[in-house]
Amino acid sequence: YVWIGVALVYEEIEIVSSRTDIHPKFGSPYANSFDAAILELKAPAYRYNLQTEPTRVRLVDIHAHDAGAFTEGLFFHGDALVESTGLHDKSFIREYRLASPAPTGGGDDAAAERRGPPLPLKEFRFDARMFGEGVASIGDRLYALTYKDKVVLELSLRDFSLLRSHPLETTTGEGWGMTTDGQLLVVSDGSATIQFYDPRAGFRRVRTVDVHDRASGERLANVNELEFVPGEDEILANVWFRNHVLRINATDGGVLEVIDLAWVANMVSNLQSPALRRSGLRHDAVMNGIALHPVTKHVFVTGKLWDSIFELEFSTLAATKRRKKGTRDRSGQH
Repeated sequence: YVWIGVALVYEEIEIVSSRTDIHPKFGSPYANSFDAAILELKAPAYRYNLQTEPTRVRLVDIHAHDAGAFTEGLFFHGDALVESTGLHDKSFIREYRLASPAPTGGGDDAAAERRGPPLPLKEFRFDARMFGEGVASIGDRLYALTYKDKVVLELSLRDFSLLRSHPLETTTGEGWGMTTDGQLLVVSDGSATIQFYDPRAGFRRVRTVDVHDRASGERLANVNELEFVPGEDEILANVWFRNHVLRINATDGGVLEVIDLAWVANMVSNLQSPALRRSGLRHDAVMNGIALHPVTKHVFVTGKLWDSIFELEFSTLAATKRRKKGTRDRSGQH
């Protein structure tokens, strides 16, 4: 009954899913979506040493996603998503727009359109020997990481044509996730270290921060996909093989909060499909991919080989949006 409620009436579900004491070697505190939903009814749990209210998560919508996409990077370019994927001979970058919700009474054609993954507006294919990783844009350039080639590709954001490649050294020799603060490329490499590179200065590494637990000081490794939150000096991050999102202080690397999204992963319909099991990649079909919509501030989350993208509202980001709107409204009165 609860599972059906979550699936069909998800607009009404708001979940407190935050904790600050999760170490990478430990699993999620929720066994399934039932536990996550019941948690909200019982108590505002998992606050631990938070100085503010924990982030509340509201499920806004579920969008179709290409179940063959081994997602490595995700961000919004205007109202379109740009997604990069991995695997040798299968890595690509695509730009596409999510389908609008099918109107009530739209019939089978409208429902089918919503179920199907969106068609790409443009696409870039990596060399077959390359394994694509994170992706980000600055100005009219698109930058794409590679896993073990130790290069970052520079493309035209307009048409995804390849312009050149640049050597890029990370602390592990690998590229994982990438985002931007608008000036620098912000890169993860599978360790606890997040690195900041200046593409205007030969991709010089400007600084690094170590992601760490604020209470114990322990470094938290396997940081993967990244999404910078403009104006907040904050980075949202996936952690490899974990169903939570970290809120990281971009200045010192301290983890502000761990937002548990195990209930989201439990709603992915194709994770137990025979096709995915036969592919030999079921173990790799983990949560990865965070995109912040520039207007609504909704957070779009997906995973490698998932058939869905989940549109979420984080209360912390919604509060920021309201605060900034209020500031603009007041300034307009003078």
